[in-house]
Amino acid sequence: MTIKFLRKILWDYVDEFREIIRPVVLNSRVQEMRGMPHHGDVCCFNHSLRVAKHSYAICRALRLDSQSAARGAMLHDFYLYERHRDSVPPITNLIMHPLIALDEAIASFDLNPTEMDIIRSHMWPLSVTAPKSAEAAVVCLTDKYITVKEYSMQLGQALRRGAVFTGRMITRRRRTV
Repeated sequence: MTIKFLRKILWDYVDEFREIIRPVVLNSRVQEMRGMPHHGDVCCFNHSLRVAKHSYAICRALRLDSQSAARGAMLHDFYLYERHRDSVPPITNLIMHPLIALDEAIASFDLNPTEMDIIRSHMWPLSVTAPKSAEAAVVCLTDKYITVKEYSMQLGQALRRGAVFTGRMITRRRRTV
């Protein structure tokens, strides 16, 4: 299964995908995710939308529950706090945010068991809950893929602008005269 194949599926079923996630993306609480930084320059809403699109296409191709995959993926990071601003330690965020996202999603939407499994287990193996459904496994792996892609694109852009990678940080290259 290639990215080109998945894009074709999404293109062929784009109207169905939009109908599935419309009630989710129009929710005012979900809209708050647009202002939340997530992976560097990417907001939480856009990250979740990318994961939802890819997960939907993969599940559609595999004849799994693509509707639950799309909804669960759109809500997988539905925690409404800014971990950087609110001084949440990274390890706490890794472990707790799936449970917080699940609580937020349950309070805002009627979720089926597959959607709850997707949200609860998307951080596996970093969290304690492993995916129980095939759809949750797809979203879990798709989330990792999209995250690496988002960070890689930002790293590439920074390096093209003249940044230098020095261990754990990327800094601007100093000009010598």
